[in-house]
Amino acid sequence: MKDIEDILQKLERLAARAMERNPHSAGVVSAFRPLIMARARLVDSLDLAGRGEFTLDENLFRQGIPVARQNAWFREDDPFAPVALSLISPLKTGFPDLNSTWERFTGLIDGKKIVLPDFFRSYPAGGDDLLASWAQLLEADVRIPAFLASSVARVILERRALDWAGLVQDFEWEKGYCPLCGSPPNISRHLEGTGQRWLHCPQCNHEWRFRRVVCPCCENDDQKTMSYFTIDEKEQESAFGCEMCKSYLVTVLKVSGTAEFDPDIAALSLSHIDIIMQEKGYLPMVQPEWSTFA
Repeated sequence: MKDIEDILQKLERLAARAMERNPHSAGVVSAFRPLIMARARLVDSLDLAGRGEFTLDENLFRQGIPVARQNAWFREDDPFAPVALSLISPLKTGFPDLNSTWERFTGLIDGKKIVLPDFFRSYPAGGDDLLASWAQLLEADVRIPAFLASSVARVILERRALDWAGLVQDFEWEKGYCPLCGSPPNISRHLEGTGQRWLHCPQCNHEWRFRRVVCPCCENDDQKTMSYFTIDEKEQESAFGCEMCKSYLVTVLKVSGTAEFDPDIAALSLSHIDIIMQEKGYLPMVQPEWSTFA
């Protein structure tokens, strides 16, 4: 693993570059930057060793069953509350209008009135009633506790995915959802000069190679029903759209294999493409992270 300070410096460079290149998305990138940096630090520092072994049934995997559906997503002793409390500070910085809500969140977690393991026992299915009850306690929209819960999940799953990745590295995966956790992608990138298309998972930060002329959402392979929409005459920034399922995926084309790239920052900086594609009647393969605060 790279030194965390090198990672943080790279993220700072990419965030600054993204805001300069796409000033209309600069506010979104700026708001999420503290959270992205905090997540990177937490992933680097978390020690999940000794919290159970993970297995891979090769036959199930070949049938399209990701690692997370063959193992427990989380463990009872995972550090849900410490991670949540560590994320609240950067959320205050990025979203100061919600500071009173973040403060209440801290108090409710400390006071054991919000018990995060209760939610993660049923993750990813279920938990809606619990989130609704937390929203009442917070006097906030239900999207706020849902966002914090998903942010905690992201940190733990990203750290866990570093171990899971070794289980699948020798196997092909032909599905448009993550081979580790099963989430749909939020962005893809095409490597320049190779024809390779890589999808990024927003839930565990894993990337996997996928066929270039297939829709990740419905597996449609009729090229006549697929298009790439470019925005503002910027050839690299586009969206893949499928007419069969009316889904879209923000896409960065002609990415150099040696260029610095962060899919989370890239996805945030191209939030205007999400808006344009949704106005055209397409739906995202997974809800954009920024949409919670739109």
